[in-house]
Amino acid sequence: GRMSGGHAIAWTPELLDERLADADAALAEQETREPPRSAWAHAEAAAVLATFDPERLRPMPGGEQARSLQFLLEHSALLTKGAARYKWRLLPQIRREALARLGDREAIRAACECNPQGSGDTLREAFLQICAGPGLPDLHSQDYRRLLALGEATALLEGIVESLPSAKEIERETERAAVIEPLRELAGPWFRGRQRELDELADYVGVLPTGRLRGLRRSARTHLRGRERPPLMILGPGGIGKSTLLAKFMLDHVEHGDVVFVYLDFDRPTINGSEPGTILLEAARQIAVQADPKDARRWHVRRQAWAEALAEAASRWPGPSGAAARSQAQLGLIEHFASEFEAT
Repeated sequence: GRMSGGHAIAWTPELLDERLADADAALAEQETREPPRSAWAHAEAAAVLATFDPERLRPMPGGEQARSLQFLLEHSALLTKGAARYKWRLLPQIRREALARLGDREAIRAACECNPQGSGDTLREAFLQICAGPGLPDLHSQDYRRLLALGEATALLEGIVESLPSAKEIERETERAAVIEPLRELAGPWFRGRQRELDELADYVGVLPTGRLRGLRRSARTHLRGRERPPLMILGPGGIGKSTLLAKFMLDHVEHGDVVFVYLDFDRPTINGSEPGTILLEAARQIAVQADPKDARRWHVRRQAWAEALAEAASRWPGPSGAAARSQAQLGLIEHFASEFEAT
């Protein structure tokens, strides 16, 4: 035992449990105790940033520098350590509480302006868009990363700021952007040239408007080859830029016209060339996220029905011995898909 006031304490298991429970209760009380206003200055500034560098972060005015910085680091997670800089991210619960303490668009905008060097921080940009006023920002012109950040910022401000952008509209546009993002990554902002090949692809598809001369040439080609168009193949050695050319062509159509497309990347784990049904389901998914809400619901229903039919075929004709019957069933569904798409 241990001496206490000249008397030995018998450390029974019951007494040890009691003391440990007292210590846990004291620790919990300390953690839940409301930190003073001056301790939140750094956290409020960091709440509008995806990540921050503690050495460069400028706090909101009126904080106690040392205490505020200590509170920030105690409630943040270290993400990366580069050659010379650390990147931290505020914990979700503290971020939400810091935003609630800011309370309105004006204060949140002021927090964004504390660290203007954060340009390029998509979460900060999203908060600034929301602070510009009620209503929905222009979603169609934003890329996938910015839409993700806008969705995150909207969710964080739910119940704090009124008249937020529609979370459903942001989610829908984010799904659409996710289909386009691989094309942006391929083509990039540096694509130059290949105009002859792009014109040939445009004439083959025949969707975007053209000049008078090219329009006459396109009409003549369409008349000569009739309604049936043979597949157009892009051939060339690996690395010459076939995928990049196709990505640029598709981006031009998506960004300058109301065009629905399907881009099938056979390197994706969700697509299996030996199972045509996987191609069908991926194509239906991409069409659904590009369609207007009414048509999107129809495509979701169709995709679910096709998925159930494919599962039934896999159950009825399992294994290698059933591959031929399974493929026949899948091809029948793809023909149904093609007729549905033509009728849309």
